[in-house]
Amino acid sequence: MRVIPFKAFPDFTETVTLDNIPYRLRFKWNHRGEFWSMRISENDGTIIASSIRVVLNYEMIASYADLELPPGKLFVTDPGGVIKSITKLSLSSGVLQLVYVEEDEL
Repeated sequence: MRVIPFKAFPDFTETVTLDNIPYRLRFKWNHRGEFWSMRISENDGTIIASSIRVVLNYEMIASYADLELPPGKLFVTDPGGVIKSITKLSLSSGVLQLVYVEEDEL
């Protein structure tokens, strides 16, 4: 299991290696709806899936199983067990964590 770094910017891209494959994760904060969305691309920039809403305690890529996405599980967790929703800064501050569980850990 690994924690994916999250920045305090409203729009940023993070390059990560998940199950030995490099991906680009782009995160955008929707000011009107007050939620984060995510786009997953191959390392060359080819978009695999977009407009994935980042939600708490829900495996976010399972419903896209037919795409070339990482084979593990990606979700936001609350280590303290008290948070009910994601805010603009709750991931970058460490209150919540974006976590990827590798396929061999499932």
